[in-house]
Amino acid sequence: MFFALFEFVQGIIQKNLGQNFVCIIVSLLLYGLTLTTKYQAILISLKMSDFLKNNPDMHPGVFFKVYHHLYGPFPYETPDPHMQETVSPLKVSFKKNQRPKQTFSLLFPALVDTTHLAHTSLRALRYVGKEYAREVFDIMANMWGKRLLELWEASMEVVGTHHVEGKHGKFILIFNHKSPLDFGLTSFALSAMLINGNRTLRPRFITAKDHFMDNPFIYKVIGVGKLIETVDMVFIERKNAKKGFQNLAQAAKLLCEKDIEIAIYPQGTRAKGNMDRSEKRRDAGYYTTVSPKDICSPLGHLKKGCAYLAVDTLIEMAKKGIEEPLYLVFVGINGTATAFAKQSLKVQTETAIVYNITRPLILTTALVSHLKKPEGIEAKNPEEEKYLELIASLHKKIDHCLVEATQIHESLKYRFLLDLKGQFHFEESKIEAIEKHLDKASQTHSTCYQILDRIYACPPQDWNGSLSEMAHLLLEDPPLKRFETLREQITLKMLGTRNKKMHGKKIERPVM
Repeated sequence: MFFALFEFVQGIIQKNLGQNFVCIIVSLLLYGLTLTTKYQAILISLKMSDFLKNNPDMHPGVFFKVYHHLYGPFPYETPDPHMQETVSPLKVSFKKNQRPKQTFSLLFPALVDTTHLAHTSLRALRYVGKEYAREVFDIMANMWGKRLLELWEASMEVVGTHHVEGKHGKFILIFNHKSPLDFGLTSFALSAMLINGNRTLRPRFITAKDHFMDNPFIYKVIGVGKLIETVDMVFIERKNAKKGFQNLAQAAKLLCEKDIEIAIYPQGTRAKGNMDRSEKRRDAGYYTTVSPKDICSPLGHLKKGCAYLAVDTLIEMAKKGIEEPLYLVFVGINGTATAFAKQSLKVQTETAIVYNITRPLILTTALVSHLKKPEGIEAKNPEEEKYLELIASLHKKIDHCLVEATQIHESLKYRFLLDLKGQFHFEESKIEAIEKHLDKASQTHSTCYQILDRIYACPPQDWNGSLSEMAHLLLEDPPLKRFETLREQITLKMLGTRNKKMHGKKIERPVM
């Protein structure tokens, strides 16, 4: 009996040992396979980084075809890049000349390829070094823009590059903001311009910390947040004014110390998307970024951060003895909100996107020779008063230049007059009188265009009443105060349609 029990126990032990041995072998094989896969990913990333670095104008289709083949099970010989199609940012089209469609499905491949590019750059950073990674980053960022255009079957044109081409100095790149796509396309859009001798622009954005760093999906999973943190982009605290000013001072210092350009969206957020009367997308406005606390301000749609950045940069340049000019380059972006609007995750195909670069504002350190930056928000002496006066003056100029770059006034005027003719059937003489008064008013203020932009940001069923009121007000040629009152009413109406809290305040839609 005891002998039988001994044999039974011995069999169990032998069996378990055999199973454990198999488990150990399988674990070692899986671990080895994991290491091999990781090593292969590193080699492919470095190979593709070099491949793109040597061929920066490569077509995105060629790049990703090679990328996917290298990850495949079969040997693949990299094609001769000189025999492949190239892409120029000045004018490129991936349109298929089909009817535009809106779909969620195009968002997924864009996220996947964004992740591939971000992690390829991160591997270059980790295994080669910062200098190489920074150089690769700009080329990868260009490829990102090309790939998004290709996946979303869009076209892009860049006009006005002669305003920047060949200039020497420091540059702040200033954009209007309509869509997440603005960030993805910009590096590619500006990549054809050469400055400071013979190098391309290297835009380093001031980005929202809550979007790119505090969001673990964007920061770690996709890798965009982690990547841009390593290449001198500046994260700004939008909810903490004191820290926000410190972030701007950091950006000014980086601009003076490194061979980069600082890029900024002075609106601080994306403009509300527009639609036509059939509720089809029609890009986005400019004056619709106003917050509830700034309803009464004529510049409530534009933050002062850009003006502070410019003045702080001049002060930093003066300290370091940099005698080059500071260029404020204005770039109007149109079409991106049609492709990817603020209020939707659906991508629209067959979109035309235009980057319009206008004449830069040229600043010198002489502007800051007799002023001092206040420690707080109030001036305590004449030098500090001059600082705040310069901020206010630049704030207005930045708004004026962005309006010119976006061509928002021309667009709103055309749309308004077309509605007066098509919807209200006004006589030509009446339309001409309205246009005359609109032109007269716009010579001294932009209130009329702010009203029109915010009307078109409301639901289409609300337009006619507001447009009619605006038309009759223009015919009266009243004082500015009447227009300001209408602007406040329309702005409250627009904010009420957002159905969300802004700056901790719930906006209820008023009865008009």
